[in-house]
Amino acid sequence: MKRTRLYALNGRVTLLLALGLVATIVGCLILQNINEQRTHEALAATAERAMQSVVSRLQLYQFGLRGTRGAIITAGEESMTRETFHRFSQMRDVSKEFPGARGFGFIRRVSPQDLDEFVRRARADGVPDFSIHQFAPHEGDLYVIQYLEPNTDRSAVFGLDIASEADRAEAARKAARTGMAQITAPITLERSVGKEEQSFLILLPIYKNGIVLPTEAEREAAIVGWGYTPLVIENVLDGLVPPGEAVNLRLKDISVPGGAEQFYQTTSESGVQPTGVMTYTLERDVFGRRWQVELEALPLFVEHLHLVSPTVVFFLGVLASLLVAALAAIAGVSSQRRLQVIAEQARLALIVEGSADAIIGKTLQGVVTSWNSGAQNLLGYTAEEAVGQPLVNLIVPPELAAEELNILARIALGESITNFDTLRRRKDGRSVSVSVNVSPIRDESGRVIGVSKILRDITAQKAAEARILELNSSLEVQVATRTSELRRINLLFSSVLRSASEVSIIATDLDGMISVFNEGAEHMLGYRAEEVLGKVTPAILHVEQELIDRGAALSAEYAQVIEGFRVLAHKPEFEHSETREWTYVRKDGSHVPVSLVVTSLRDDEGQLTGYLGIAIDITQRKAAEHGLEVSLQSARVIRDQLLMAADVAELGIWTWTLADDSLQWNDRMFEFYGQPLSLRDNGLSYAHWYERVHPEDVDAVAAQLAALVDGEGVYDPIFRVLGPDGRIRFIQAGAQVERDAQGRALRVTGINRDITAQRELESHLLQAKNQADSASAAKSFFLANMSHEIRTPMNAVMGMLQLVQHTDLNARQRDYVVKAQTAAKSLLGLLNDILDYSKIEAGKLRLDPHPFELEPLMRDLAVVLAGNQGRKEVEVMFDLDSDLPGSLVGDSLRLQQVLINLAGNALKFTQQGQVVVSIRQLKRSQDSVRIRIEVCDTGIGISAEQLQRIFDGFTQAEASTTRRFGGTGLGLVICKRLVGLMGGELLVESEEGVGSRFWFDISLEMARNEPLRLSCPGVDSTMRLLVADDNSMACELLLRTVRSLGWTADTVSGGTLAVESVRKAQQRGEPYDVVLMDWRMPDMDGLSAARLISLQEQAAPPPMVIMITAYGREVLADVHHEGDAPFVGFLTKPVTPRQLADAVQRAFSNNAPLPEALPGPARPRRLAGLRLLVVEDNALNRQVADELLRGEGAQVSLAEGGLEGVSQVLSTSTPFDAVLMDIQMPDIDGMEATRRIRRHPHFALLPILAMTANASNSDREACMAAGMNDHVSKPIDLEQLVQTLRVQTGREAPQPLMMSAAQSPSTDSLIEARHSIMGRFGGNLELICTVLYSFGAELEKQLALLPEHVQDRDGPAVAAVLHAIKGSAGTVGAQALSLRAGALERELLHGDAAAVARVLEDPQWLPELKEMLVRSVEQLKATFGTGYRGESTREVASGPFS
Repeated sequence: MKRTRLYALNGRVTLLLALGLVATIVGCLILQNINEQRTHEALAATAERAMQSVVSRLQLYQFGLRGTRGAIITAGEESMTRETFHRFSQMRDVSKEFPGARGFGFIRRVSPQDLDEFVRRARADGVPDFSIHQFAPHEGDLYVIQYLEPNTDRSAVFGLDIASEADRAEAARKAARTGMAQITAPITLERSVGKEEQSFLILLPIYKNGIVLPTEAEREAAIVGWGYTPLVIENVLDGLVPPGEAVNLRLKDISVPGGAEQFYQTTSESGVQPTGVMTYTLERDVFGRRWQVELEALPLFVEHLHLVSPTVVFFLGVLASLLVAALAAIAGVSSQRRLQVIAEQARLALIVEGSADAIIGKTLQGVVTSWNSGAQNLLGYTAEEAVGQPLVNLIVPPELAAEELNILARIALGESITNFDTLRRRKDGRSVSVSVNVSPIRDESGRVIGVSKILRDITAQKAAEARILELNSSLEVQVATRTSELRRINLLFSSVLRSASEVSIIATDLDGMISVFNEGAEHMLGYRAEEVLGKVTPAILHVEQELIDRGAALSAEYAQVIEGFRVLAHKPEFEHSETREWTYVRKDGSHVPVSLVVTSLRDDEGQLTGYLGIAIDITQRKAAEHGLEVSLQSARVIRDQLLMAADVAELGIWTWTLADDSLQWNDRMFEFYGQPLSLRDNGLSYAHWYERVHPEDVDAVAAQLAALVDGEGVYDPIFRVLGPDGRIRFIQAGAQVERDAQGRALRVTGINRDITAQRELESHLLQAKNQADSASAAKSFFLANMSHEIRTPMNAVMGMLQLVQHTDLNARQRDYVVKAQTAAKSLLGLLNDILDYSKIEAGKLRLDPHPFELEPLMRDLAVVLAGNQGRKEVEVMFDLDSDLPGSLVGDSLRLQQVLINLAGNALKFTQQGQVVVSIRQLKRSQDSVRIRIEVCDTGIGISAEQLQRIFDGFTQAEASTTRRFGGTGLGLVICKRLVGLMGGELLVESEEGVGSRFWFDISLEMARNEPLRLSCPGVDSTMRLLVADDNSMACELLLRTVRSLGWTADTVSGGTLAVESVRKAQQRGEPYDVVLMDWRMPDMDGLSAARLISLQEQAAPPPMVIMITAYGREVLADVHHEGDAPFVGFLTKPVTPRQLADAVQRAFSNNAPLPEALPGPARPRRLAGLRLLVVEDNALNRQVADELLRGEGAQVSLAEGGLEGVSQVLSTSTPFDAVLMDIQMPDIDGMEATRRIRRHPHFALLPILAMTANASNSDREACMAAGMNDHVSKPIDLEQLVQTLRVQTGREAPQPLMMSAAQSPSTDSLIEARHSIMGRFGGNLELICTVLYSFGAELEKQLALLPEHVQDRDGPAVAAVLHAIKGSAGTVGAQALSLRAGALERELLHGDAAAVARVLEDPQWLPELKEMLVRSVEQLKATFGTGYRGESTREVASGPFS
């Protein structure tokens, strides 16, 4: 009855709801169709307006083209000039009148035969570099762009032949044929940042005399050219669709069938194109092309139509239907609810009374208040016996009384107690196992007023749990035989299944619905029992594909369709049980492999009642099986790889089993030893191997193998194998022994490798090495000859420069000579490294770190660069960081070599502009500084492709560079290698036509912490300077230098401004002290400006002017020399901070002008009275030697060759005191000439000195072997030559040798006399101070090397260090230290074994040398003072690298 009423109520509600929904859907569909029709009509109207706007806009540009055509025709097709066209273009404001147009121009039709004349006229018409460029070569007339105005940044289009591109050519020809304006297909005029600009050209034909002829052929023949305008589509169509239209417009060119090309699309402000809701397409012909307009309505477009939304109508209809149905349902439900409450109360009373469980009510004191029939059946007491009695006295065993009291206490606190197992006592005294649930009884206010207790008999369950635990260990084996017993236990005690927590137990009825789902299943699968019991079949727990595959197999086996749950139940139903591995699917979707036993459940009569599935998780077993399979697979892969590797490596693999003396070989072993493959399975033994080993090797190899087996050695021999055909192979072998647990050898496994080819290759390589050594010797001989050929003319150059200094010279001449001599010395200092390029390739070039001053190095660099500058209009500038240390430690020679190469290259490849050499301090620590050295120029630059090979040897940027500028291309290679040795990397960046920048960063130790600026006089004094230079870079660098010295400075860019600034400063009362004036400036040169400044009439004297110039130094020197110069001094760029400070100081100290002529230094005539013969084939060298020796007072005779020299020696009446003999001469060389002289006993003691450019020890030894007395290197050092001649002629005794046992010299003899040291340095006190500055520190480093070498008993190394100390000390005049070091060196090199041992075993001389060094430095400082300022000129490292 209840269900019938409910069905009737639901039917009425559902009918009302269905009617409402149907009406709603029909209304929405009708409204949707109406909205789409209105949207389509609005979109069509908008598309038509857009197309009309496009056509209207394009018509605008035709008016401009007609004006261009009128101008061409009016001026005359051949008379139009670029200037006329430009003036015409000035009449229009193109950007405003014709937005999107890049200008209007003229394209001329030019026939190939008229092309040269056309180009000539175009170049004469204001474009001297006019040339024709095409997209691709083609036949026929050219359509050349001649004019385009305005042409800002568009000059590149001039000369473009549009006939070389098919689309543009076709548009031009079509315009010529039709006489009408034509538009090209979309093109790309240029690329802007990030995207291409879509553009097109409009072409309007221009005919001869402006007449449009009637036929196409006539019009094509009469065409002169076209007026054209390039249009940028984005700009032309900008604003075509107002933002408020909410549409997306696309324009396509569809002139070519199947080749539609989209060239315009409106874009969203956000950059993200929204999705459209409707599209409308329209086509039109536009200037000879077919265009398609595609207009796409966006959602906002539809919104603007203010259409009623079907979605809103739908939701309102659904909502109304639901409200009506809900009201009907509420009315029906409320009447049924009262009847249900009454029935429910009666049903609950029956349930409590009829429950099999004992349900007991009691007070909080434990007195029974209610007792159902289940309690009477379970415990034996009737309700009359139990009600009113304390429950603890009735059924609770005495030992559990406390448990009952605890329950009452917890219930009184409002707790509930569920599912705890305990024992209770029946009326007959027996105990019964029960499961107890206790909950509080509350009144309307929620206060606990009683207790409700439910007891369930679990005696059978407890027994079943004990039984099932006993069965778990052998469950899979016994399940088939004990199915009926388990069915009975399962039916009686289903709750016992919860105890099998590690095993999934699932039972179903005949239809597959799950009836049992134990805790093990819950744990394994993640479902709760209530989620599946009576609701689903076990099929949901399986992988669907597994069921399908198993169903197909069973269907084939039983010849019937088996699917779904029957796949699990079919076989157990007919075969009692089935055990298989399946994959369970957990609730979370994860998989678990199981071993599942499915058994059919039957009652006592054998009737099938259901199915039982027991599953065990086999994840660990599967993982173990997988790991084992992976291991086996890896082992198989490794085995296969080893076999493959052995085959690829051509290895022979063998195993020798010691028990039966048998061998196992692979195929390669049979090949090596020439044994037949038939022996593989037919008794291959040790003897077969033994008989093939070469008789001369077999005993040794067999013995080594036996030693391996005995554990006494390693088996790795190389031996020969003698094949049956007599062929000999070289075999390299190796082996390992496999032993048992007791260490007994079981078998030997090894490899053989055929190294016959390797042996042959080694023989060939040895032969090639010998050939390479021969080639290297030939190369060395060639370089020795080259050294001689270069040194011979250099000797003349050096000699002439030294001689000319002994003549009367004015200041300018002496400056030139000194600088030339500096550059020549620099060239000689690097000559050997330049000629021996192989030293660089082999990495044998080494640095020579020493303290050096940055200021002199840069001054010398300026001298060399000034010589390279010539008459170029190029300014060389220095940019030196004033915070740099003034004194650093490094190889100044190599550093200057790099600077000269980089700056020299920059100067060579720069025709105008500037070259800037900058040194910046990047980072400074306590004892070192990291600097960046950079050379920038404004020269020709280097292309990106050429930069890839700029550091290759013998390479310049391209061949034309070598032809134009010369050079070998070695300079940058050597620079990069030298910078690498210094710990840096030479980098470059360049742009063609702009210039180049080379730079590198290196770290150098600081010799002194004093900044560079502090070495400058007048630093931080109060001084105002004005810098006048038209070169902004030079002005900026000079200003930076002045401010780094602590002075105040202003700048102006010309002479006129300089004069005006000086005048205004005087009027303000803030006069300038010094004006640094550039000479060459465009408005007024520096000399004129200086004169005007000196003539200004002011109360205060005018500022002193110092001229600074990059070229024309001679002119300034002449003006200064003539007197009355308007400046007090002048400097030549580049200028260092010290040079600038010195010039300013000289200006303030009013130094007197330089004298007219500076006499050369007086020389003592140390060779007076000697008769000398100079044998030299080079005329210049003869002249140099003659004048140098005559200047020293000698009488000199000359011979032009070896034969003449021998003749003069033998025939002279007055014998010569000594002979200077060149080595390489054309007739006979110097050594042969010496041998011929020595054949005459009369000349056995005649001193003969070799003069040669071959400066190696082997050359010296060869000279001595030929009978010469000594050796002098070219170019000749006059001091060395004079000293050698005096020693050889007996005028001066050789330096005495000091014995090792000698005591330290007295204080008076520690150093040479002052005049002796001054003479060695040519009287240059400044140079002496420079050398003394680094002397002490350098020798301390050398002395620090000695203890380690002595400890290692490395005699040659100790001797080498002593040799260096001897030379350095002797140079500065520390004679006692030099002699002591020299004596020790000789004992080590030439003494007997006892002497060497005495020096190495008793190094008491070490502290002696250190003490002598300290005392020598002190005396040298006392002798020469502390006037060292770091101003000496160090030899400049230059070389012919470019």
